[in-house]
Amino acid sequence: MLGLSTGVVLRIPSLFAEALFPRRYPLPKLG
Repeated sequence: MLGLSTGVVLRIPSLFAEALFPRRYPLPKLG
């Protein structure tokens, strides 16, 4: 369960970053 939670927590910032800066600051996919 902890691993899943960590994966979600690490993924949320990347999703927000893609929504806010989809083309300006392309970030590598963590998942």
